[in-house]
Amino acid sequence: MDKSDLIRIDKNHLWHPYTQASEYREIDPLVVVRAHGHCLYDADGKAYYDTISSWWCNLLGHNVDRINGAIGRQLDSLDHTLFAGITHQPAVELVSQLLEVVPEQLSRAFFSDNGSTAVEVAIKMSLQYWMMKGLEGRKRFVFLEYGYHGDTIGAMSVSGVSQFNSAFRGLFFDSISIPSPALDLEASISALRDVARRRDICAVIIEPSLQGAGGMLFYRPEFMDELESLRQRYGFHVIVDEIAVGFGRLGRWFAHTESSLRPDFMCMSKSITNGVLPLAITLTTEEVFQEFVGPYSERTFFHGHTFTANPIACSAANALVSILKETDYIEGVKGIEETISELSNARLQDYGFLSNIRNRGVIWRAELEGATREDMFALYKIGLEHGILLRPLGNVIYMFLPINITGEELEDIFDKLNGALRVFSNI
Repeated sequence: MDKSDLIRIDKNHLWHPYTQASEYREIDPLVVVRAHGHCLYDADGKAYYDTISSWWCNLLGHNVDRINGAIGRQLDSLDHTLFAGITHQPAVELVSQLLEVVPEQLSRAFFSDNGSTAVEVAIKMSLQYWMMKGLEGRKRFVFLEYGYHGDTIGAMSVSGVSQFNSAFRGLFFDSISIPSPALDLEASISALRDVARRRDICAVIIEPSLQGAGGMLFYRPEFMDELESLRQRYGFHVIVDEIAVGFGRLGRWFAHTESSLRPDFMCMSKSITNGVLPLAITLTTEEVFQEFVGPYSERTFFHGHTFTANPIACSAANALVSILKETDYIEGVKGIEETISELSNARLQDYGFLSNIRNRGVIWRAELEGATREDMFALYKIGLEHGILLRPLGNVIYMFLPINITGEELEDIFDKLNGALRVFSNI
């Protein structure tokens, strides 16, 4: 199929996520035909730096030989099986590897297939746990303003109301929002202390250290330290959503471990297979698991997914985790953070419309003051002309880079970003 036929069929029949078709009436979607390293390549052979890791997934870039090899070997033996009452080596091996690097209290793993479902699992497990304990009144969830945990109904119910989910607000279950610690740490902690005293709190859910879709908002670990203190005092559950920042983006296996927080549930997905195949895991404690052990009709967790613990996806994840365990990536991320900071300071000081420029780990963000949706879409298109993929969040541009990006690539990326911003500033 040639490029023109592909675009014609796409425009006539496909419906893209988070995309407004009216914006593509006069322009064509980017036709990607291959990927290698940290770049995507279009049908004309042009390269684009994938600076958002294809929605925060590609931890080590694209087409990693070791991961591809693991997938190929697994295809020769077992492609898929149901996981109810059945097990297989890739899943057992993956959990065994993860137990070496996750917090020690998280010893039970429930597989699913994407981040939203991993969050749904944690929500339902927590709620059912309290019901079986005879505490049906514990049914309220607490979340952070500007939080985002996915697009299923439960995940949206514990996310900040925004353009992502406002149309479905009538379907949400009742939850409690507290201010973001990224915007006002003292107000956030004060509100957390107030709600923690309530006897109807089931769980508090957070994105640790970084609120991603809310605008790449960083916050300090003191909030999580206080959350742990209150968890111990009042006994509610804590769910950490490590879906975006887990596996090293901030220089740690898991972001919440920069604090004293000991969560009852941890959700992971995205980078776990390097973005090659869908896979998610919800980790929880032995205490939670044992509450579900008993008569089938009374204690079973009635939740499952067709592709739970798919062997091929688990094999990809095993390769990814093995690579991380063998790599001094923590020092590497520290170096990337320093380089990003230096390049940002050196190359982007001439643009007065940029504000709140921040970076940490392999993540960089900046706000465009007063920018409209039309402005940001224009910048996206200019970025493509310069060979860099930027996908704004509101008036925020950001980069969510692989943890093995090189200094030379970073210089090239910031050169291209600088060029795109120069053109944008003159329109």
